[in-house]
Amino acid sequence: MALAQINLGALPNDGTGDPLRDGGAKINANFAELDDRTLNANLQALSGLIGAANRLPYFTGAGALSLTILTALGRQLIASSAPADGRSILGLGSAATVGLGVAGGAASLGADGKLVPEQTPDMSINNVYPVNSQAAMLALPANRGDIAIRTDEQNKPYILTTLPPTTLANWTVIGQSLSAALAAISGLTPAADRLAYYTGSNTADLTPLTAFARTILDDANAGAVLTTLGVSAYIQTLLDDANAAAARATLGLGSAAVANILGTVSQTGGVPTGAIVEAGSSANGQYTKFADGTMICRLLVTGLSIAMNQGYASGTVGTVNWAFPAAFVSTPSHISVGVRGAGKFTTSSPADASSATLGSFLVFDPAGGTYTGSFNCFFLAIGRWF
Repeated sequence: MALAQINLGALPNDGTGDPLRDGGAKINANFAELDDRTLNANLQALSGLIGAANRLPYFTGAGALSLTILTALGRQLIASSAPADGRSILGLGSAATVGLGVAGGAASLGADGKLVPEQTPDMSINNVYPVNSQAAMLALPANRGDIAIRTDEQNKPYILTTLPPTTLANWTVIGQSLSAALAAISGLTPAADRLAYYTGSNTADLTPLTAFARTILDDANAGAVLTTLGVSAYIQTLLDDANAAAARATLGLGSAAVANILGTVSQTGGVPTGAIVEAGSSANGQYTKFADGTMICRLLVTGLSIAMNQGYASGTVGTVNWAFPAAFVSTPSHISVGVRGAGKFTTSSPADASSATLGSFLVFDPAGGTYTGSFNCFFLAIGRWF
């Protein structure tokens, strides 16, 4: 209780203060209160302490006190007026004020030191477990997002999408379905010394792959492959040629090797560049050109009318002109005509008018007079077209 105050009045003996008896009662009560306070165990414990610098008294039990260290940091915290001031003094960041295991807060850990499933993100991957069977996968202590690699299914990966892990339907295979082409390969049963190959658009099979074939596949270049196959160095040189022209040079072939047998002959600077033989015709006969420059022209005429009106020795002669079916480069070296008429053969000789485009002949009839006769004639000329 509080100590009682004695009313002394406004002036001495003015009758407004406490009567002597009342004042004495208050004095007695105050002494009694002071006695109670002095005899209080807590106060006695406090008075029994020996003060020291940077020490703070504290209760260690009922009526028992002791001293604890009070550092400058502690005095700062005691003196702070707001929680933010205390966090600032302690150097705490924003994480100090968030909730644990609540929305917008921090995740909490379970007894195993891992995030509890309820606070694990849907797609988080905590663990990857290799297992060799379905039973082993279902026995895993997995959380949502964990992956199991099934070594018994060619390392097929499964992800746990929903708890619990003991339910097979909660595990989902990761990855897309194989295309028909890949499924065909996947469906094969591998065997030693076998090579997978496609037999159709979406079908596959195995074919033997011998040690000899693997040796060829291991060769670094074409030359090594040919050596493995036992191909001679000469054939290897031929196969190593970059193009057809190089191969012909290796084989020692000339330009005739690539020329057409029949076609249009041609030349450049006296060197044949076209076909080997060219054949043609016109109203004046047929011709044959050869790649070496030779040309033969010929014509068969029946019932040719020739005027035998020039006296020659004991007979007569007539002139026959033949325009060649193809022009020579110069007057042909050989020009002749065979003539048959009136049941007898005659001979002929070139006339002076022959040229590169025209053959001129004198037809002789030893028994003839001046007349016009009908003859069958075969003309022939041989020369060069270049």
